[in-house]
Amino acid sequence: GSFMEGIMMAMKGGGKGKFMNGKDGKGKGKKGPTAGPARNFDNVEVVADNLVGIIKSFNPLSGYGFIENAEVKAQYGGDAFLHHGQVEEFGIGDQVVFAVFINESGKPQA
Repeated sequence: GSFMEGIMMAMKGGGKGKFMNGKDGKGKGKKGPTAGPARNFDNVEVVADNLVGIIKSFNPLSGYGFIENAEVKAQYGGDAFLHHGQVEEFGIGDQVVFAVFINESGKPQA
């Protein structure tokens, strides 16, 4: 499977979550900045899965933000990086379920 299948971020509550990869059939595609090459997540190693966190920040101009999660903070000393390709319709304050891999900078990324 692809990394997108591994990150399936979903909002909690209401009995059924909306997955960030559009697996519920209602996905709207990617939003946010379109400049720069598309990210390839096929060859990443997921180091933690099914984590629950809160989107702490997201800047549509820079195309990134952070997800706050106590486990990630305890293990890596900071929040998980959130790339615009994964944020879709979610916003600051939303609770999400996510997976983490270590990016090229050695930092945790959702």
